[in-house]
Amino acid sequence: MKKKVNRWFDKVVAALLTWLGIAATGCSLSTEYGVPHADYILRGKVTRADTQEPIVGIRVAVGDGGYHADTLYTDANGEYRRMYLLSPQSIKVEDVDGAAGGGRFAPDSLRVTSEHLVDIELGEGWYSGTYGITADFALKQQDGEH
Repeated sequence: MKKKVNRWFDKVVAALLTWLGIAATGCSLSTEYGVPHADYILRGKVTRADTQEPIVGIRVAVGDGGYHADTLYTDANGEYRRMYLLSPQSIKVEDVDGAAGGGRFAPDSLRVTSEHLVDIELGEGWYSGTYGITADFALKQQDGEH
């Protein structure tokens, strides 16, 4: 008789726990697949601090806060531009060609914050939209050059 009661009790407890487990999840869940994401367009211009003339060939190192860094170079107009899937966290500019680009210039950097982000296009659902980041730099010539 004791075995029958134990079996009956085990079945009741199992059924109760199963029902509670299903009831605890609810029925009004909506499921979306993917992760929240956005596009970030980074653009900027590097000029001479004294004359405002563009500087060609300046290396622009873009970091995402981790181990990844991307390297861009300024064009003939001193401009750079690239789209990213993660918001850039830091931007460092430095003269790597020496006097060949019009002089030797001191490096500069910028820590990107939410204040630098500008809404370009709003998204919906998992897609947060497109944001623009403009980072212009005016580099000073290093000592000993004019």
